[in-house]
Amino acid sequence: MIDVRLLGTGGMMPLVDRYLSSLLIRCEAEMTLFDCGEGTQVPMRESGWGFKRLSSIVLSHLHADHVMGLTGVLFSVGNAGRTEPLTIYGPPGSLAVGQALTIVVPGLPFEVMVHEVEAGDRLHLPAEIELTVGQAEHRDRCFFYRVDRAREPRFDVERARAIGLPVRFWSFLQRGEAVAWEGRTFEAADVHGPKRQGVSLGFVTD
Repeated sequence: MIDVRLLGTGGMMPLVDRYLSSLLIRCEAEMTLFDCGEGTQVPMRESGWGFKRLSSIVLSHLHADHVMGLTGVLFSVGNAGRTEPLTIYGPPGSLAVGQALTIVVPGLPFEVMVHEVEAGDRLHLPAEIELTVGQAEHRDRCFFYRVDRAREPRFDVERARAIGLPVRFWSFLQRGEAVAWEGRTFEAADVHGPKRQGVSLGFVTD
């Protein structure tokens, strides 16, 4: 499952009751931020999801109302105690923007990596998220993104009963872990039902 939080939309300057372009998604405790307008750390804090698990920031284009919040967000992530690397994805020019906006936050406790992308790229983010880059219509270079995450087959209760494994072990199989019991090894695939359609969402702006 993917949790989605729309932090800001529909403005070129932050207002008291409207923040700039930003969308936050959460999957298995890993978070990805799409666009990072000025003041984005404020609605992020209001969301209650915290900052420490933010592992990726994805930029649609390099206009100020979509990137000027990077400094504040990175500073908040650092204060939350993150030590794992954080990756910024964006169009050509993102490396220079990332370097410029991090000058005023030296000594971050994590590495900031910038990966410039092109339309047609397919990227793999944490928590088994696949990100596809598409070309948007805009006067400057701008991308839209598609997020896909596969889903495990549904747990089949009847199959679990049929193989004779006690209920107390079912949660292990549901998590994809093998179980050894009475000389036999039971695999998660032994109790899989039909395949399920994955989850997808799109991020398109301007």
